[in-house]
Amino acid sequence: GGVVGGGVVGQRVEGGFVGSHGNEVPIARVRVTPRSGWPGSYAGSRLLRRTARRFAQAIRYGKLSGVQGRSDPHPPEGHASSGELERVAGRWQAKGSGEHYRDARFRPGHRDADGKLVRKLIRAHASRPPRRILDAPCGSGRLSRPLFELGASRVLGLDASAEMLRARPEGLDVVLGRIERLPFRSASFDLVVACRLLHHVNDEDASVALLTELLRVCSGLLVFSFWEACSWPGLRRQLGWSSPDRAGRVLISSARLETRLRLAGGRVLGRCSRGGWFSTQVFVAAEPIAIR
Repeated sequence: GGVVGGGVVGQRVEGGFVGSHGNEVPIARVRVTPRSGWPGSYAGSRLLRRTARRFAQAIRYGKLSGVQGRSDPHPPEGHASSGELERVAGRWQAKGSGEHYRDARFRPGHRDADGKLVRKLIRAHASRPPRRILDAPCGSGRLSRPLFELGASRVLGLDASAEMLRARPEGLDVVLGRIERLPFRSASFDLVVACRLLHHVNDEDASVALLTELLRVCSGLLVFSFWEACSWPGLRRQLGWSSPDRAGRVLISSARLETRLRLAGGRVLGRCSRGGWFSTQVFVAAEPIAIR
């Protein structure tokens, strides 16, 4: 037994069921009883039971087994991944969009959160201090300061939006370009960072193509982010408990992400997020398989 939530006691009973792909998925069925004297404990225990039941149903019927987001996770035959990449490259092209992203996109308390998580993964998994760093897409250069603080001799930013690059901080070298066609030789950078990119890509081929190209120019560590389907915000969205994401950002399970990374020629070394299961965005440290 153990405490589940703020004032509810649960007894754990091991069990399992067959998932949507025929694999047996172990789960823990929680029998909840209210703690005596806890105000509203009956309603709280009912909510917890209902949440656990719907979460199990979501896994069982495949709602958390793959991609969930803007459109059908299995595009119709003939769908070209190049169209998906064109759509991603077309974001933030409007005049003044770079200044808006730099000045108004993030609340003050969240503005530095991504940089802290990136540095945490680098310090935990980089075999040596990175000297040459590629930030792609760099946007308005929001990560340039935390990356320079790692002691790099050069930080280079790449983005498909000229408006974003015009809003960059002084001292950041930038290149206008596309991530699926990086204008660099293989293994050119000790560290490659791709923040807030993959959650805009719904097509599996396009996602693998981006990861393949990022790994191609990486001689050490690749750090990137994605939106985790098996998170509390992701669960709420998939079960219709929250409003649809207006920007069409895509949820993907960790298992599906690792499969795509392996297809691209990489392996996961570690991951972290700001709020654990309560955070949608997760940062991942990976490396090219050829390194070992």
